[in-house]
Amino acid sequence: MLMVGCEGAVQGPGQGDAAHTDGTVISREDLGSPVADGPVKQPDDGAAKPSDGPDKPADKKVPKADKPKKPPDKKVPKPDKAVKKCGNKKCEPGETCANCPGDCGTCVPCHPGCPGGYFCYLSTCVKKAISKAPVVDPFLSEADKLSKCPFNPMQWWAGKGDRDITFIATTDTHATDNASGCSKNGTHNGDEHAKMRLALNSANVTPHVWPSGASFWRQGKVYDHIRGVLIAGDLTDAGSDPVPVGTQLGHDCREYSAYRAGYGRCGNEGKVKFPIYEAYGNHDFPRVSGAGDPKYHPVITYLDSITAAHRPGSSKDLYDDPTPGTGHHAWRWDDVWFVNLNLKPGDKKEVIPGSTGTRLAYPHQPLTFLKKFLASRAKSKNRQIVILSHYGLNSSRVSNSERAAFCKLIYQAQNGKGPFANQKLSQNYPVAAQLHGHNHSVPTYKLWSCPSPYSSIKIPRFSVGNPLYKGSKHPGTLQFTIIRLGNTRLEAAGVAASASNPTGKWSYVYKKMLHVMNK
Repeated sequence: MLMVGCEGAVQGPGQGDAAHTDGTVISREDLGSPVADGPVKQPDDGAAKPSDGPDKPADKKVPKADKPKKPPDKKVPKPDKAVKKCGNKKCEPGETCANCPGDCGTCVPCHPGCPGGYFCYLSTCVKKAISKAPVVDPFLSEADKLSKCPFNPMQWWAGKGDRDITFIATTDTHATDNASGCSKNGTHNGDEHAKMRLALNSANVTPHVWPSGASFWRQGKVYDHIRGVLIAGDLTDAGSDPVPVGTQLGHDCREYSAYRAGYGRCGNEGKVKFPIYEAYGNHDFPRVSGAGDPKYHPVITYLDSITAAHRPGSSKDLYDDPTPGTGHHAWRWDDVWFVNLNLKPGDKKEVIPGSTGTRLAYPHQPLTFLKKFLASRAKSKNRQIVILSHYGLNSSRVSNSERAAFCKLIYQAQNGKGPFANQKLSQNYPVAAQLHGHNHSVPTYKLWSCPSPYSSIKIPRFSVGNPLYKGSKHPGTLQFTIIRLGNTRLEAAGVAASASNPTGKWSYVYKKMLHVMNK
């Protein structure tokens, strides 16, 4: 018997972390696909590299004289069919980073080592013996080749004092993989992403105009100069869970691929025609056996690989968390910084046990990131930020102590106290808006106040709507929010687009204009 150690080298029993607590040993035959000896190499960007082409069937190259006279024994494994497909640029069942790196990417080491009782197989720490079922590396199977988005989001800014930012926000896409064994969401109809895409792409086309009744600056005019679409988490339904659930082993359910196929990333892929800015939510963490693993989350791992080198805009208008693995980042539109805190504005992990394993939603210290980001900014008495997260500040998933810590940090940034050497944020509406999802409600707005002693801080909070038109909270409609930030005002329209006619005339759940002074 041979076992695969955590760095991908073949080891004998008793070496490294290869021994299971139950004494199970994995052989090459058990694995069901070849494993290369020696250390594995780190890919340049985690993307699958193109092959020279599909392999030709082996039997055409074998001379007749060399063919066996008798049929092979039934116990002798047949040639791996997946290898014959290798080269079609799709990592299909049976293909792995070991037998088809051209389609599935190069094998990488396990995320920092494997705990006791786990094996490392094809970049994945595995606890239990596995069957001969084909395996796909969850860290690479959904990775596409990343490149810089060409869109320039600052092209319409005329300079200081001329803020004019329009964008769209939605949430909770809950993309699923239809493959057998993958999670299914009862509120899915199967076509919500295509319908939502139609609605979003028609936003800057007549008959869609800023509605009357709220004194909007561009009342009656088409929504134009849209900078992007913000998606506030739960991109996937189960964090690209592996099958069987909890094993930390693919067949991974390619939910993130389904999400990306629906919405795109840069706005130039023939999907949504505006750039996408996404946060992760609790459903973007998979269920894992035992107590969970804070380092195992394929969707977040991939989102973290998208950096300033890939997002739209100049490097001076983009900021990545210097701590790797969090996925937190910020970007600037005009003079407003949008800060992506992902799961929530709080640092406590969330443990959600279940019959198939534990979902460990680990926020990756977003308040530490926010502090580092604000500390890196120059002194300013006018700066405002927009917070993007999955949970709202009012959510029961955010504790009172987390709310207090967040508000204290904003207060300190307003007043040059604590970790801040000078003033970083405006005294008036330092957080111009918080955009969130999670509750699957129709779009809503509420002015939220920080708890005492920071109650002077008021934050416009928007639950932005979602595309699940089969859900009970807004049956038959696709929901999202269109927001415009001007020099002194914030304008928001909660949209309900008919699922039967997404590009037709929209109805509005609410229309709101706020005076949000930045002086």
